[in-house]
Amino acid sequence: MKYRWIVLGAMLAFSLSLAFSVVPAHAVSGSFTTLTFPGASATDCGKWELSGGTVSLNSNEDAQVDVTDGNGTKVGVKAVFGQANPNPITDITENFFLFPVPKKNPIHAVFQGPGGVKLADLTADDPCLPSSGVSSGGSGGAGGSSAPVVTFFSTADHRVDPRPGDRLDVHCIDPDILHIVAIDSSLAAGYARFKLADLLAAGQAGLSKPLLSYVTNAPADGGVISASATRSGGQTYFYIAWNGGKYNATGQGDFTKAFASPNDNCAF
Repeated sequence: MKYRWIVLGAMLAFSLSLAFSVVPAHAVSGSFTTLTFPGASATDCGKWELSGGTVSLNSNEDAQVDVTDGNGTKVGVKAVFGQANPNPITDITENFFLFPVPKKNPIHAVFQGPGGVKLADLTADDPCLPSSGVSSGGSGGAGGSSAPVVTFFSTADHRVDPRPGDRLDVHCIDPDILHIVAIDSSLAAGYARFKLADLLAAGQAGLSKPLLSYVTNAPADGGVISASATRSGGQTYFYIAWNGGKYNATGQGDFTKAFASPNDNCAF
């Protein structure tokens, strides 16, 4: 009996240690203060680059930069992955998308870490486009301005890159299939599915499919979903757009979705 109480006491102590253990905070730190466009000119939008500071991420911490133009269209994205014993990140740069290209200033770059930690939120004019009145070069003494801080938005349905006002809801129903739901008035208007192997084979040209009705599993004047997947720098970049149909999809702004994955599958 004595030994039973000893065992039970040890089990209780272990359970309490788990219950009251402290969950470590996200070990992300630092920020960037400058948005610039290396190689840009009146005829070439160049690249986008965040600099003017340092950022550190642990091996289990990931972050992402999302870049939009003055129309709110996503024109760039880059996933950043933490490493064991990381050296501080001093800059992040990447090409703009080949499609859609930036069409209006100012360019807005948001670098967001785990848990919604904002590491940069900057706007600046790219020399390839007419000025919006924001000085080129970003903030931090080189011109430009810091954009208003946006409250982090999250959903519980595991969609990719959730945003307020989303018109496209992207899910990975298995590692090989991209499932895309079109949204109208907060309701599912239809769906399209793409095999990732087919998207990768199509490259930048991408593929297009009619939006299918959930009722009939057939087209119902819902427009067309286009998607592409391309590899660059060890990542796979996805771009999705919804055009046409009775929902007046424009293929711009909220009717688009762009994101990156470190794998050629849906392991986001």
